[in-house]
Amino acid sequence: MRRGAIAFKRQGGVSGAERLPTCNYVFYRNLQLVEKVKEIAVQKQCTPAQLALAWLLA
Repeated sequence: MRRGAIAFKRQGGVSGAERLPTCNYVFYRNLQLVEKVKEIAVQKQCTPAQLALAWLLA
């Protein structure tokens, strides 16, 4: 995932991927995946970052 996508922390108003039309599909698809990760994190009562770390360490 892109830097800051899980925490929705972006520097400035528009990211580089949003400026490139060819990347828009991938960018918005990744945002959909982030939403799914957030849903799972709520179910597990943790933050999305904690869930990602647990997945990596599993």
